[in-house]
Amino acid sequence: MNSWGGKRKHYIFPDFFVDFFQDVLLRSLTLGLLCGYDYPACRDRAVEDFLTWRESPFPDLPRANPIDAEVKDSAYCTAIRNGDSV
Repeated sequence: MNSWGGKRKHYIFPDFFVDFFQDVLLRSLTLGLLCGYDYPACRDRAVEDFLTWRESPFPDLPRANPIDAEVKDSAYCTAIRNGDSV
């Protein structure tokens, strides 16, 4: 289950039944700011989901990536900035 999306469980936003464009944009901007300011929940989740995706046996499959497309840039940058070298 993906934790960055609107209809999925998320640690900051409640479950959404319909993702309107404005909701997706607001979520993307908010997560970008939270991760940019190194908010611990965003930072930890980005690192955790990035490692989950990277360590999956088939990372090129769309279902292997737990990060939604709308927040990939913020999540990837945060994970790389705060992750350990493996």
